[in-house]
Amino acid sequence: MKIKSVLIKNFRGIEKLDSPIELLDLNVFIGDNATCKTTILEAINFCLSPSFSASRLCINDFYQGSDREIEIIVEFAENFIAKLPDGYTTQDVECNKVALIAKKRDRSAPQKAFSDLVSMSHYVIPVAQRGEEGWSQPRKSSPNDFKFTERQLSFPVPDVELPRCFYFPKTRSRQLSKGYNSSLSNIIDDLNWRFDKSQRTKTEDQHFKHDRKNLHEKVISETGGDTIKKTIDESNKILKELGIDEINLSLFKTLTPYDGAELLFPFDGFELPIGQSGSGVEMAVSLVFLETLAKISKEKILIVIDEPELHLHPTLQDKIINHLKSISDEIQIVVSTHSPFLFKNVYHDQAVNLLLTKKESGKFIIEDARSSEFGLLKWSPSWGEICYFAYDLPTPEFHDDLYSSLQDQNGTETIASAEAWLIANGQNKEIKWTDDKGNQVEETIMTYIRNRIHHNDNQNRPAYTVEQLRDSIQRMIDLLRPAKT
Repeated sequence: MKIKSVLIKNFRGIEKLDSPIELLDLNVFIGDNATCKTTILEAINFCLSPSFSASRLCINDFYQGSDREIEIIVEFAENFIAKLPDGYTTQDVECNKVALIAKKRDRSAPQKAFSDLVSMSHYVIPVAQRGEEGWSQPRKSSPNDFKFTERQLSFPVPDVELPRCFYFPKTRSRQLSKGYNSSLSNIIDDLNWRFDKSQRTKTEDQHFKHDRKNLHEKVISETGGDTIKKTIDESNKILKELGIDEINLSLFKTLTPYDGAELLFPFDGFELPIGQSGSGVEMAVSLVFLETLAKISKEKILIVIDEPELHLHPTLQDKIINHLKSISDEIQIVVSTHSPFLFKNVYHDQAVNLLLTKKESGKFIIEDARSSEFGLLKWSPSWGEICYFAYDLPTPEFHDDLYSSLQDQNGTETIASAEAWLIANGQNKEIKWTDDKGNQVEETIMTYIRNRIHHNDNQNRPAYTVEQLRDSIQRMIDLLRPAKT
């Protein structure tokens, strides 16, 4: 089961989308900082969290601090069945969406000293049209319709198996450590349960507690355990006076021996914890670990990654994105990125949903990257092109790309012929400077900057400004675009 679209209103930097964000198997968001890439990822994560608590939202999550409700709706490509209780039986209700509606609390909750700042509705949405008082559908064995509201559809909904969302924020360690909704916690809890179940079938003399005691004593003896023994004994004397039971140091828990488990790299009899191997490797290991777990357990999952390229060198970035592409037919993936390398890697793969995020005049905009400004060059997208259109960053490399493209398009092999073409197409020789022989030189801004880039040793040619570089780039874009329309 995969997500078809996501609708977001009044959440953080997003007031309202013109239309829902359509998703495919692999989805890549690229854009400048503060263009709501992380907001989209966290909206999906919040909406699909099975045990969502309103306390995880705060008043700062509301768009510009307004009182308007946060609305996040995730629609799935396939319908699913919610089994709602109806007396001694259940009713199958066909659904296709999950809604998360949050608003600022106006009054404290009844009989509670402390209330969450935010109240919330979190429920699945039926395919059938909603009426004024909720939904209704015919009963098979009764003339009366079965009527229900958001309350019956609220999380946790019995027997509804939605994909579990595993979110990799910029801190990668959470999925490889014990904690809420982490993959390692799920495995440790399951292994502890399996171990405890096996112990129940054993006789007293076969219980692990005897082996644990032997291992404990061996480790203590190997470390000259007098200090810890004295500390425990002295502590127990005081505890006895207080009427409190004795304590002891446990290296292995009797009932939950996996509680201290961690993933590591073994070598030559030693171990290196994954967390000490570098955050890039940590992210890769946690991703592979989670993916393998999902395949073995046959669980439906969704992987959401904020900047998978963090701390990864280009070769590993290339391998990671290629791997994500290879598994996305089974596991839906949503990522945000700042990496031109990653963007360029997926640009020509039409199966990848490549989306550009922008903010114009205070409004959040999302558009298909392939149908926007990209594609001016025969070798698009170049790194300079990505930096300019995704991050509004003019670079000398992009200026070179554009100047070369104009030469290729118009057959102007020399700089002199390229300059003549520019003048014939409305550009003026507005840059004036004096060469080392005292001659006055006049050039268009495009040719001037091109020559300054390629002849940086010519100190008579003054450096151009960022504003001039941006102006020159935009003029060449305008000259190239008619050929693309």
